[in-house]
Amino acid sequence: MEPPREESSVTRPPFLDGTNYGYWKIKMQSFTSSVDGDAWISVLVGYKDPLIADAQGKISPKVRFLWSHEELKKDTNNAKALNTIYNAIDVGQFRMISSYKTAKEVWEALETTYEGTSKVKQTKLIMLKSRFDSLLMQPDSSIAKFYKEVRDIANESFAIGKTYTKFNMVMKVLTSLPDKFAPKKTAMMESNDVSKMQMEELIWSLQTYEMDIKMQDQNRGLAERSWNLSFVSTKSKSDDENDKWVGPGGGSVARAVAV
Repeated sequence: MEPPREESSVTRPPFLDGTNYGYWKIKMQSFTSSVDGDAWISVLVGYKDPLIADAQGKISPKVRFLWSHEELKKDTNNAKALNTIYNAIDVGQFRMISSYKTAKEVWEALETTYEGTSKVKQTKLIMLKSRFDSLLMQPDSSIAKFYKEVRDIANESFAIGKTYTKFNMVMKVLTSLPDKFAPKKTAMMESNDVSKMQMEELIWSLQTYEMDIKMQDQNRGLAERSWNLSFVSTKSKSDDENDKWVGPGGGSVARAVAV
């Protein structure tokens, strides 16, 4: 039976469904650390059962009741980390990694399965960088949608070892805006130190400008419709007047229409 697939929980680890590994990896790091910081360290550095040498120098596994407090703690940390991962995967994934005895081995096996070898990772990073560099905001898109696209690529890259700095992200957004944002972009780059600009501040400012543009477009549309209606009404009255003439007795008579 699979663990409950909750969107967010402080008591259950995020669930790996086979398609969300990048997202899952980042959340699992945070979740495991929240369970026990030393448990996450066990994932990073690995774990080995204690060994002991006899009088002849022969090395063998140390009997558990002879383990020191520190050795017992390291074993517990590995067990906590393993339990956290086990509860975040389904039966098929568990069968794939069940032969491994340490959390580090399990973590690396899942990493290779979903991210590939270092060569595959490098290829993915090149592809993601190409997507990042070529991504532009389309004229009919929105700041929120475009920022999500930029952030998704950055998150995917982070999951396999590439971090885009705050400055990288700010410059990417500023240099990828359509022409309608040109006045705002120029003003921001002239009046602010871009290297110190916060991404949240940038997005808020651009969304405010975006709303102003939409409001101006709406007002312009209303004005044009009002002018068109006024023009049609005036033309209709003028046509009515032209269709009448003053008769011999001074009365208004409808003009005859030739057939």
